[in-house]
Amino acid sequence: MKPTVYALIGAALIAPSAFAAPQVQTQGQKIVTPEATIITVPRNAARSVYWTPERLRQATPMPAPKMSENDVYYFKNAKQQTRWNTTSQTIEPVFPNAPLSGGKQQGVPTAANMAIMPYSTAGKLFFVNSRGEAYSCSAQFVGNTRTLLTAAHCIVDNVSGMAFSNFEFRQNYPNNNGQQGIQSYCLGINPAWVNRSHNMAFNVDYGFMRTTSESRGGALGLQSNVPYPNLTALGYPGNFGFGETMQTVDGTKGDISNNTVRMDNNPMTFGASGGAWTTSNYAVGVNSHISSAFPTSQFSPLFDSAAMDVYNRMAQYCPM
Repeated sequence: MKPTVYALIGAALIAPSAFAAPQVQTQGQKIVTPEATIITVPRNAARSVYWTPERLRQATPMPAPKMSENDVYYFKNAKQQTRWNTTSQTIEPVFPNAPLSGGKQQGVPTAANMAIMPYSTAGKLFFVNSRGEAYSCSAQFVGNTRTLLTAAHCIVDNVSGMAFSNFEFRQNYPNNNGQQGIQSYCLGINPAWVNRSHNMAFNVDYGFMRTTSESRGGALGLQSNVPYPNLTALGYPGNFGFGETMQTVDGTKGDISNNTVRMDNNPMTFGASGGAWTTSNYAVGVNSHISSAFPTSQFSPLFDSAAMDVYNRMAQYCPM
């Protein structure tokens, strides 16, 4: 099916015939296919001027979305999925010249060693939301050294469909060795993420970003259907390390329901959104949302064939 291309002003979708002189600085396109929505983000040299050391420190860690009572009820009572018995789709990791990580104590976040995989691939994602407020999430390179994985709620407003702006990725923050931040010029989400409702579609809360510069620490692989019982999560949670140091925690796969997965013994919350769940240097999920019914757990969308389709459409419509 031929994709539909819309003019995009300030990341707000309008019909091409309604295009008028913009009153904002950013322009781009939105490409809509059945599998993915691709949003181009104009390259903005001024963003590095905007992200002063003070603004980086003052950016608010993105609150972790919370499941509603209905969401919790459905998750607890719906028939559990057994996708781990299904063949997984796999994209291989890109290894830097660094050793692989070892084990840790389950359920206790600790500072990550950013010199080794999987942490060398990751960093802190800064952005400005549609209200002009500076926030931060977590992200990491996956599949290749020019594609980031994060949570959809860190890049696109699910109600308006507006992409956030002034994206700045700082790999291995705060240890960036004086390097400039990495800019993104193209975003990819599942079309179901924008639902014009305040109820987030948690089962598709993943997004990909094409970057202008390459990773300095390799890239994770990408694997569907969470085929492993033991998981390692990473991110920049405000409740551990004050959001200023990358944290890592070992946990276990819990139930899978309604195309969402629970990771037990993962107590990271605000700011950790978008940080990967990994095993053997494959990303198999992301920190997406939390529930008061499971206070030491995080939830992720299930990476299925639809998630892989979004990744592949990024490769098609956002050439490196």
